[in-house]
Amino acid sequence: TGIRHVVIGGVAQAILGKPRITEDVDAVILAEHRSPHELIDEARRYRFKPRRENAAEFAITNRILLLVHEDDGIPVDLSLGFILFEEEMVERATRSSVQGVEFPIATPEDFIIMKVMAFRGKDVVDIESVLDVNKKLDMKRVRYWVASLAAAIEDLLLIAECSLPGEWEGQVRYLPLR
Repeated sequence: TGIRHVVIGGVAQAILGKPRITEDVDAVILAEHRSPHELIDEARRYRFKPRRENAAEFAITNRILLLVHEDDGIPVDLSLGFILFEEEMVERATRSSVQGVEFPIATPEDFIIMKVMAFRGKDVVDIESVLDVNKKLDMKRVRYWVASLAAAIEDLLLIAECSLPGEWEGQVRYLPLR
């Protein structure tokens, strides 16, 4: 398809750390100038369909395109990457192979950065697993990007707090960032 991408989530976790069960495939794609509508049309050629009625609008608002493969029912979550970190993560990806299918996965460092930013319960377990398996990590990169992304999120929240009119004025509103 020519769309640059990198696999993250449970599939990457199984390769980078201690395997765990996952029910979907997560990836970051650099869609460049393609609209969510164009991405959905292209996905249909490969037997993927949207998981929700308003998939394109949802993707625009939340930066994630939710698909399902028609043949096997596997959900696929495509994060629409566009920030420098995501571009670097795609460029730095390593090649992996599972059951004869080759694909790019995030480096352990970039995987950890993504997990720290999401920081759900399972993310903490995944981070610990990758740290246990990968003893030589570029922690300077991890610290740099976590601090930079956290500062950017804080700035976005401050902008949202200061710029919402009416009943939202002066209140923090969590913007969709993933």
